[in-house]
Amino acid sequence: MSKKQKLLEKLMEGNADESFSFQDFAVVIQHLGFEYVRKSGSHRVFEKAGLPPMVVQPRKDGKAKAYQIKQLRDALTK
Repeated sequence: MSKKQKLLEKLMEGNADESFSFQDFAVVIQHLGFEYVRKSGSHRVFEKAGLPPMVVQPRKDGKAKAYQIKQLRDALTK
């Protein structure tokens, strides 16, 4: 199993939302077919046809924000 697939499984389990690194979160988003569109300050925008754009930003400690992980998980399960 690839690292990207393992990260996706970790994200979908929902047990590590508070400790998920932002860099890994961005890798998963792109692995899912989202295209990196632009960066504005600390915000990064990813888009994929049929889904709302994902506007994400890291916490000060380099981790992904838990609510943004949940938003992605909810978008994927709908």
